[in-house]
Amino acid sequence: MALKKVLLAYDGSADSQKASEWLLDFAKQTPVETVVVNVFDSAFANDADFWAKIQDAIEEYRQRMEDVLTTVADTFSANGLTAATVILEGNVASEIIYYAVKEHVDMIVCGTRGLGGFESLLLGSVAHQLMTHSPVPVLVIKSDLT
Repeated sequence: MALKKVLLAYDGSADSQKASEWLLDFAKQTPVETVVVNVFDSAFANDADFWAKIQDAIEEYRQRMEDVLTTVADTFSANGLTAATVILEGNVASEIIYYAVKEHVDMIVCGTRGLGGFESLLLGSVAHQLMTHSPVPVLVIKSDLT
């Protein structure tokens, strides 16, 4: 199966940065359409009072993620490659899987752990959910990969 479209799950963590570097090197050798995706986890969206109180923080997060994703896309561009950026909202793994299926992505690339803070875990919850629930192949890049 030839890869044509790859989704990079990116949250700004060191592990997702390593996954980005791996995908950049891969795309230099095997050009693929790249989509860099970040998902804002809106788990608290059903709590109207909480939502109203943190609306500014949410907008600040979205702007920061837009900047971060633009930086990743610019890195691809500087290497003669293109990468689209997308910010989604909802359950992180579910939204990534839904987008990957809907957009006919051939492979999802992610780091082992994101910004969740459980550094001691071998595999983060999002990476684990992607691996166990995605009908699209998932490649998990170790952060200590050299």
